[in-house]
Amino acid sequence: MGEADKTKYLNIGKVLWLGFGFWLLFMAFNTVQGLNTQIFEQEGYETAAFYSLTLLYLTATSFNLLSANMVKRLGIKWSLVCGASGYVAYMAVCMVFSLCLDQGASGNGVIGFLYFLVLLGGFCCGLGSTILWVACGAQITKCSNEFNKSFFMGVFWSVLMLSQLLGNLVAGLVFSSLDHWKFYLIMMISGILGSFTFLFTQTPEEQKLLGDDARQVNAEDDGEEASKPLRALLQETIDYMSERDMKSTILMSAY
Repeated sequence: MGEADKTKYLNIGKVLWLGFGFWLLFMAFNTVQGLNTQIFEQEGYETAAFYSLTLLYLTATSFNLLSANMVKRLGIKWSLVCGASGYVAYMAVCMVFSLCLDQGASGNGVIGFLYFLVLLGGFCCGLGSTILWVACGAQITKCSNEFNKSFFMGVFWSVLMLSQLLGNLVAGLVFSSLDHWKFYLIMMISGILGSFTFLFTQTPEEQKLLGDDARQVNAEDDGEEASKPLRALLQETIDYMSERDMKSTILMSAY
């Protein structure tokens, strides 16, 4: 048996555990995101869903420039936990919004405060998403080597895609038979369980096939990057985005 065969499934359990956490989290969030506009429209406040999702993705776009540095400072495990908590916060404020409306909340002051909560949840979710996905990529990279990286990515995304199937199934079973806030509560519990699984994220086993020299170079690169101040990292990002090729790419993307 060759070296590639011996290490093909090294750390596969850690990748599956990561996928399981994402499955629980996004089974809830994707379902909530898909039905939010419909639910808020039935409550008479469809603009709240639009504004919160707009702020969510605006925040995610803005803070992506800082996410790698944030993950380096927090570490992979706590980045996953904090990132997932942003998604849970979004589902929680949607539940509070719906519950208050069901209880007859009214008045400009109360509704304004509820709008603020939903927007705050969108901001937290957008910020959390930037950390979560960078930490996810870092964990899979550390789990894999040149022989199994594509395989591990396929395993992770296969598990994650199950969230779409089961999330829609659960929504179809419970959405029409429960109050809206109870639906949000069930989804939020699923998200909390997903966040909780990330607390047990383990450090991947060392990839033997990389060799001592390669590991040493990687460790030196990581240490040098982590030691850079935030201002230097921002300047590097700005300089890179200012290059001629990147300007062309940005203009094409915007078009």
